[in-house]
Amino acid sequence: MFSLISVCLSALILLVYVVVFVSFHGLPESVSDSYYCIKHKWMFSLIVAVCGALLLIPWLTLNDDFQCFAFLSVASLMFIAASPAFKEGLTRSVHIGASVVMFAGTILWEAFCGGLWVPLVLGIILALLMRRNAVFWLEIGLFTEVYANLIVKLF
Repeated sequence: MFSLISVCLSALILLVYVVVFVSFHGLPESVSDSYYCIKHKWMFSLIVAVCGALLLIPWLTLNDDFQCFAFLSVASLMFIAASPAFKEGLTRSVHIGASVVMFAGTILWEAFCGGLWVPLVLGIILALLMRRNAVFWLEIGLFTEVYANLIVKLF
């Protein structure tokens, strides 16, 4: 039960952050781009780190054979939280590299552990339709995929 609550709380925190941001600033090019628009820059890192921390234990307990992919995804999320300024110098390389590793780790975990795929496919369709915000829709699709899959597996 703790695991399900933890995943739901993580999803709720990210959902509230995205909805509040979009209501005040409109759709960003990516979730990470919101960092440059908010007044309190530390909020982005805090939100991302807390969401990742709340996912870590529940995600790792689901499948012993493929824990490495879940760990890679959450660890990469922590690197993203630690390097939010993705338009600047070294943090750009760290942020983008961590994003690629997170995406790959998540897709591999979903593939080996039976993903739902519907949220990710919808994110891809929205990305193709709204190219200006393509990365944002891919990220939302990926996060929704992870949350939906974890909730289904933990329920």
